[in-house]
Amino acid sequence: MRKYLFLTILFCSTLVFGQNKYFELTPFGFRNATDSTKDYVVLNFPKKTKAELYKRVLVWANKNYVTGKNVVSPVENENITINAYGEYDDDMTKSFGEPNAVKYRINISFKDGKIKIDAPDFQLSIDNTKIGLICPKDILKLMTHTNEKETWCFYYEIENENKTSLVENKIKIQALSDFFNQRIDQIKQKIENKTTDDNW
Repeated sequence: MRKYLFLTILFCSTLVFGQNKYFELTPFGFRNATDSTKDYVVLNFPKKTKAELYKRVLVWANKNYVTGKNVVSPVENENITINAYGEYDDDMTKSFGEPNAVKYRINISFKDGKIKIDAPDFQLSIDNTKIGLICPKDILKLMTHTNEKETWCFYYEIENENKTSLVENKIKIQALSDFFNQRIDQIKQKIENKTTDDNW
């Protein structure tokens, strides 16, 4: 019994901690998770040429988006821009049965041995209502329940002793960060030839 319990805990831990963290959502948009002064991340692949990296990311993009030609804008061996739409859940939206809708753009540049991924640009909505990154305190005065505040905001302003400060909605921040970090993980795995679709 203890053996099975240990394996279950190990499996769950892998799901939670197995994903790499590239970007983190801040009040100013996405920033490099290890250096908040940067709005991009660089992934190194020392044995890959610029052309190889470009080709692998292009193949990944066209396979992973239903209308690849409409979503992917490539400049051969130089740059790939992805303009796409996606949906994701967090603990709050699950209770409504309506996922968050996100329109986003990811820009990827190539050099020999490395790629640069710019911080994603995005627009969010739920049930056709736009979600703000920061909810001002004036809006919050109209809301009575804490959960309601947190549902619609990533950060929200509070006033305490004539000072305005930002409070994080960690659940929503984590959910959106995971959404984009998962895609970067997929790109990395494709470049490293670790995806199952290569085994045929």
